[in-house]
Amino acid sequence: MKKTDASFRIILRVLSFVVFFSLTYISASSYAQYLTGPVASGLGGAGRAAVDEGELILLNPAAVVHATAFSSAIFYEDGYLDKNTHDRATGVNLVDNSEGLFISGGYTYINRRRTFDQIATREENYHQVSLGKFVAKHFSVGAAITYLDSNIIGGRSFDQLDYSLAVHYNPDPDTGFGLVVYNLAAHNKNIQAEILNRNVISLGVHYMYMPQFRFRFDLSKQTEENPDKKFRYQMGLESHVSKFLTTRIGYDSNNLADRRAYTLGLCFDGPRLKADYFYSKNIDYNGGAMHGVDLRLPFW
Repeated sequence: MKKTDASFRIILRVLSFVVFFSLTYISASSYAQYLTGPVASGLGGAGRAAVDEGELILLNPAAVVHATAFSSAIFYEDGYLDKNTHDRATGVNLVDNSEGLFISGGYTYINRRRTFDQIATREENYHQVSLGKFVAKHFSVGAAITYLDSNIIGGRSFDQLDYSLAVHYNPDPDTGFGLVVYNLAAHNKNIQAEILNRNVISLGVHYMYMPQFRFRFDLSKQTEENPDKKFRYQMGLESHVSKFLTTRIGYDSNNLADRRAYTLGLCFDGPRLKADYFYSKNIDYNGGAMHGVDLRLPFW
């Protein structure tokens, strides 16, 4: 009983810490998480409460404690999510959750090129170091330190050093909850608005119904430059149709950006090599779509 009470007090303290920071920096920090990766992208971008290998730290650094001993992933995305806006990204994830580590961690690098109709092309290099640790049974906390270098072709370059805080709770194997507060650092106000990181709070839930079906739902809110207090809803359903094949479907409604998209995904879940594909289509734009693939290796 004493052990249970102690664990409960730890959880309350951590939750209070995260909420305190989110309220304190509500006007301090136009990104939340920089990229979601092909797994979450096939599920509407949802995944703050999930535990997917390779890309889980992109959405919630506290989830790194659920990774295998050592895993790696490479991914590529290309296409048009908005009219006259082309986006191409290549990235790599390395995650270490080996037994005996005091704290689990991961590193992400992404190279991204964005081409627009009205403004100059941007070249971006993104680095993220993620750390996570169990502080009680089924309950972990995490933090991510990020560095974004944005180079406007023919213009200036901007760099942003930032950090995010997160918690992850799995009371049982079928259920998960996540809370992430992105981009808490104060920034140079001279940075262009379309590049500037924004403070965003995201809540997520993950539920598995039998071994075949997994459901995700995330709710996010940008806490500044959002006078109408608009939310972003992301949800997805994953179905294991065979031993090695998984299908995904999702929906992303970003009310602040006035963007809605449906998503589809496939996964080959082999005994060693795992591969994912996603397709994302903006409902309000009749042009192209986003596509992405990755390869995941749970070993070197």
